[in-house]
Amino acid sequence: SCIPCANQAVVSTQSTGADAPCVALVNITVNYCFYFTRAAVRVWTLCLLRGFVCECNIMSSSAGGEMKFTSETLDEQIKKYAEKTGNVQSLITREEAIKMLQEQDLAVYGDRKFPIEDYLNSICTSDQITFADYLQAVSMAMGDPLDSGVRENFLKLDKDRSGSLDQAELGSLLDECQTASEKKEQVMEILDAMDLDKDGKVNYAEIVRAICF
Repeated sequence: SCIPCANQAVVSTQSTGADAPCVALVNITVNYCFYFTRAAVRVWTLCLLRGFVCECNIMSSSAGGEMKFTSETLDEQIKKYAEKTGNVQSLITREEAIKMLQEQDLAVYGDRKFPIEDYLNSICTSDQITFADYLQAVSMAMGDPLDSGVRENFLKLDKDRSGSLDQAELGSLLDECQTASEKKEQVMEILDAMDLDKDGKVNYAEIVRAICF
């Protein structure tokens, strides 16, 4: 069954330990009414509590402006990136990423004042660009940036830099589980809700689709 999320609902959580990813009290305001399955509600809550989103709005445009980075944009960028690399888990060079952005007239950001390569240089320490890095640059150049916390926390969890979160990495979101069987059950629930291609992992595109759309 589907559970309606009330418009303007506020979710609060109290931090209970030094390792909690968010500060003492986090208030999340959801500006639109969505419908989630029970599993997706749990995924959403886990993402909030574990630091994927600690801002009032997931997308900058959700405060009232027209959303430019849409689910259709995500689909288009997944296709373009996969055509270049084979899949969204693969890495590309910074030079290749910049060329892809230039070909789409996404070479500048900040009211078209700054070259997008400067932005990529500021968020990437390696010459190898992940799909998360590339997608962040796309949204920045479109003037509708994704919440940077989504990318940053995904990259922290992706310990092996594979471009996907496997069961062990997803399990690190579930430290509150009392038993190994409980953790495994919840990891499988997350995979069931988010793993759209059913490869047993959650890639960045699937994270963005689940959290932002």
